Amino acid sequence: MIPSFAWNALAHFASRPAVARWLIRRAMRTPYRHIIKNGECYMERYWLFNPYDNETRVARWPWCPVSVRLHVIRQPDEDQHLHDHPWDARTIILRGWYLEERHGHHLASRQPGDTAEIGVRRYHRINEVCQDGAVTLFLTGRERGDGWGYLVDGRHVPRAEYLAHQSTSHAELTS
Repeated sequence: MIPSFAWNALAHFASRPAVARWLIRRAMRTPYRHIIKNGECYMERYWLFNPYDNETRVARWPWCPVSVRLHVIRQPDEDQHLHDHPWDARTIILRGWYLEERHGHHLASRQPGDTAEIGVRRYHRINEVCQDGAVTLFLTGRERGDGWGYLVDGRHVPRAEYLAHQSTSHAELTS
């Protein structure tokens, strides 16, 4: 387990303008599946390290426990409920900002140089995104748990069940 001071130091370094520019330029060469919702780009995604195969979803180097993507978050989450992720992850904000809600109605403004844990049964939602979008490094571990889910009335509801009951159009939310 990496101590928080080390994550904070890494986030501070990665968000320095010259470093962030280099990471963004490098990532733009390796696009992943962007997420489109209601005809608009919700999130651009790019690989930086250890990408998943599009068919098998197995990492290029399966022995390595980490994969790294760059996300450009263009819109807030539209779902009414908080969601979790199928793996433990870490986000580092490089550029822009967003307002994140965590379980218990805790709000956090995520700015360049900030870092936060995200993971299985750690529910959250992005409520607001700056006009130009927020650019983040997204480091994931191996998939575990039972997949994506939503926190509804204190209960974990699997993604497929949740989306089946929603009236709005949703895009694929896979990693």
